[in-house]
Amino acid sequence: MSFRGKSAITHHDFDWVARNHMNKREARPPAELAGLSLAVGTAIVAGLRTLVHTDTPRLALKWPNDVLLDGAKLAGSLIETVRSTRTSSTVVIGIGLNLDGEAALAAQLDARANPPAALARVLPAVAMTDVLAHVLNALATMLELFEKHGLASFLQAWDADHAYTGKEVLILENGHEILHGVATGIDSYGRLLIDTGNGIQALASGDVSLRAYIL
Repeated sequence: MSFRGKSAITHHDFDWVARNHMNKREARPPAELAGLSLAVGTAIVAGLRTLVHTDTPRLALKWPNDVLLDGAKLAGSLIETVRSTRTSSTVVIGIGLNLDGEAALAAQLDARANPPAALARVLPAVAMTDVLAHVLNALATMLELFEKHGLASFLQAWDADHAYTGKEVLILENGHEILHGVATGIDSYGRLLIDTGNGIQALASGDVSLRAYIL
């Protein structure tokens, strides 16, 4: 496991664990892995909720790969395909999670950046091993379902936990607004669906980012 920290920041990357215990061979070719990163987000939230006994809405998702606590970024995930054939793929799931040092982390970010959150906000004495156990258990369950059914098994849960479902949002590319509308959910490929008033547009992740629309 790699540990990265600055000042009083405790930010844990679970890449080592993912490589050793969650280096998962999916019985799906790369073209059918669309949406896996979103399913990972639902698993992180599910795992944390078994550990954090707090109001359900405090933990939420932000398309495509962020986990929020009280609207601020708590965690994120990254998926790397290390091997693929026509019938299966091997992927590595990396997760970064802020355990504490929230104020120090905020001080290092640009004022325009999304604010950070740390798990210590709701669990002041949290043990990294406990977080790891809960999140890994949820990931294992998620991967078994994803292997059989793909993202379809997680669409309802993802929509329910997305912080921006039913809200007006801006879509930015390189800092410039390219789309404005209401986030209505995701499709079976994990694309964000935006109702622009003139129809529904589906956005893939890529280089775009999501922001709340503020008058």
